[in-house]
Amino acid sequence: MSDLRVRARRNLTAVVPLAAITGVALGVISKLADQWSGATGWLTSFLCLWLLSSLAVGRLAGSVRAAATCTSVLLLSGVLAYYVTYFVTDGSYPAEIAWVWALLAVVVGPVAGAAADCTRLDSRLGNLSRAAFSGTFLGEGVFVLATAESPSRWVLIVLDVGLGLLLPAVLSTGRRNRWRAYALVPIIASIAFGLFQLSRLALRIL
Repeated sequence: MSDLRVRARRNLTAVVPLAAITGVALGVISKLADQWSGATGWLTSFLCLWLLSSLAVGRLAGSVRAAATCTSVLLLSGVLAYYVTYFVTDGSYPAEIAWVWALLAVVVGPVAGAAADCTRLDSRLGNLSRAAFSGTFLGEGVFVLATAESPSRWVLIVLDVGLGLLLPAVLSTGRRNRWRAYALVPIIASIAFGLFQLSRLALRIL
């Protein structure tokens, strides 16, 4: 077995437990925070912390395949922990919605993990991946600003917008890659904003 494969397997062995622990923590805290009206409730009710965790885990994994696996573990363990906590605290849980979120985790996990790993590349794909995370953060921040009224929402908005503005600068190497990533951010932020609006309508129907 080559040194590269050995290193990849070691990374996977180390990062998978971290992904699972992070997912369980996010899932439990997210459910408990459903009853909180302060800043913690806002942070755990939206995508920000989940997306940031996916980015971190995906970059740590060391390869596209490992990143896809680790991020899937993160999201699936988070969904499982959320609904187990739901059952413990409420005595029941909405099985139909749980299956929807589990399916989304299966679909989104590999994509988010692969994108997170690609943020390490100095290429068009790397620029697109960095812009994808940045634009999603900004899209969520604008969505919350436009649709929510609670003063506590500002913690989430500031974090989303701050991450969205800083990520291309922090993750890019070289001025050219940095500005190419920034050029894509408004497009992706607009798409993300539209998807958040659609998800809001879907959750109302469910």
